[in-house]
Amino acid sequence: MKKLTFAEIIATVPTTGNGQLQGQKARTKPMYVAGLTTSFPSDGEIISQQVLKAVGVTNFPNGNKLNAGTRLLVLGVRMRFDTTTASVTTKIATWVDDAPVQFKNGEIVVWQSGKGNLVELPIAQICKTNAALSTEGEYFPVVPFIIEPEIEFGFRVLPANATLTTGQAYKFELDCVALSDTDKS
Repeated sequence: MKKLTFAEIIATVPTTGNGQLQGQKARTKPMYVAGLTTSFPSDGEIISQQVLKAVGVTNFPNGNKLNAGTRLLVLGVRMRFDTTTASVTTKIATWVDDAPVQFKNGEIVVWQSGKGNLVELPIAQICKTNAALSTEGEYFPVVPFIIEPEIEFGFRVLPANATLTTGQAYKFELDCVALSDTDKS
């Protein structure tokens, strides 16, 4: 699937000029959530209301609900890992694209209440697996979708094996355009 350019995205939405879309400002905003296999949630939901914004952990400001006036247009996704040492933390991880086998053979689901599943992909498909790709190709392009404000969303990781190797870190990243009310930007 061809990744859309910003110009192609803008062409589909009425604009007021200067990067404003119907009273909203658009900006590039990669989003992420990271964690450790030692504390991997039993239901696979890697973001929740308890996952608060912290450098190296997530840049989602309020767990699994966006602030009022902010929407995310998701264009692509990827997942990265660190399996170098049992003492790894998300803040010191050396992220690589080759997934441990439990993840590589698993799946990821992105969902939002009222919309159902927005993305369902094998994790191996969203990892470069050390292939030489362009910077644009580092994210796996998805059919663009919007995560709406103040509505619960989630990222469910379903590893192929229920028993994960401890001492590994994972990071799920979304290539986004943030659309925020002009009075909140």
